[in-house]
Amino acid sequence: KDECQDTVAVCGRNASCNNTVGGFHCTCNEGFASLIKRSNGTIDCQNLKFLRPRSSSLKDINVFVRNYVNSLSKMQNSSSKEFHLLISNFLKMMENYTLTLANTLDHEEMKNFSTDEFDISLQAIRNNTIPKGRRAKLSTAKTSMDIGWNNVAGKEKFDVAAAALISYKKLDSVMEHNLLDSDKKLELISKVVTAAVTNKDKDNRKDSVILTFEIQKSKNGKVKCVYWDSSEAAWSYNGCKLEDSNSTFTVCSCSHLSSFAVLMALHKIGTGCAVIAGLLHYLFLACFSWMLLEGVQLYIMVVKVFNANNIRLKYMCLFGYGLPLLVVAISAIAYSKGYGTDEYCWLSLKAGFLWAFIAPVSVIILVNAGFFILTVWQLVNKFSSLNPNMSELKKVRAFTFTAIAQLCLLGCTWIFGMLHFQDGTIAMAYIFTIINSLQGAFIFILHCLCNKQVRC
Repeated sequence: KDECQDTVAVCGRNASCNNTVGGFHCTCNEGFASLIKRSNGTIDCQNLKFLRPRSSSLKDINVFVRNYVNSLSKMQNSSSKEFHLLISNFLKMMENYTLTLANTLDHEEMKNFSTDEFDISLQAIRNNTIPKGRRAKLSTAKTSMDIGWNNVAGKEKFDVAAAALISYKKLDSVMEHNLLDSDKKLELISKVVTAAVTNKDKDNRKDSVILTFEIQKSKNGKVKCVYWDSSEAAWSYNGCKLEDSNSTFTVCSCSHLSSFAVLMALHKIGTGCAVIAGLLHYLFLACFSWMLLEGVQLYIMVVKVFNANNIRLKYMCLFGYGLPLLVVAISAIAYSKGYGTDEYCWLSLKAGFLWAFIAPVSVIILVNAGFFILTVWQLVNKFSSLNPNMSELKKVRAFTFTAIAQLCLLGCTWIFGMLHFQDGTIAMAYIFTIINSLQGAFIFILHCLCNKQVRC
């Protein structure tokens, strides 16, 4: 007998019927799920857009998660906007219903549950009372959350303030199929978690939430902390930053609450990028080596009053090009992975490798700064005797121009670049860029336009 002759009568709308030996089996169509299965085998399929847990009990929430995630995994077009909106709806429902469950806890009571679909940690405080530690620390098997109770409550007076951390066991496999960022392939390397608190005021959160993820897969790319932006129905980096990461754990800091995960950009540093980084390292060091030679020449000419032409060109070339080559060779042998990063073709910040550039440059700048001070001091003493008929204003102008030109020629303006080490020092970056962009002009003016032999 075929029980599936009338599918709607047997299984209801939005379902399909599969005939079996001695019975039948009902399954919901794509985009639908049922939270109940009657004793006669029939189900009640509902659109995922409107699906809700039957109550805030742990059992009903678990049934909701199982059926919703199972239905999402069967959808063919997982990159569609509709699919993303369904994920947003699911995460929102989980946030609301788990907080309702957390609100039933007593003061400072903490509950941890584990089901076949998720791990959850809940805690609540009551009657305007903030615990001594002033922070809520929740943890599941794979993740943990650290947040201030003031952020959880959002106000000084409250009846109940609750925090919840949910770690989904299967949602990551559903959400990892369409993670694309421009031309970079991204991969989920952690469980997807939802961090929820009773405070819904986004502007009244004084500090960040700290999330620690256990890494599930080996890392061979750049790690990124992300959250699910429900307004865009997509992963976003905004407001989240990577605090620490190793082969086992990743620590993220986020300025808002939502659902979170750790992504990894699956792209390797190309050989071309590493070669460019090494070439830039060499060329920059070569520039500074010649700046040092320029400083030596100025010192000999102005302070020692000797003929700088006595320094043989071959020795200058050997120093100017050979010393940088030696530094780059030693650096490449010591830490070859330091050339090239995921974002730019330059020296890596890991293992202090950037000091292979900063250290020699700092020494050259300090030495040239000494030469600059000595030559300027000598010029101050001798400038008036060079042309007694020159007016004081012209002397000041000529001296100022000469000093600034020497400052640029000797590379001392790179100090401004070294002082730009965080966002708050952005002004130094502008000063550094403007002044150093004129270095070539100063070389041309000083060694060509102001040189009588060249003009003749």
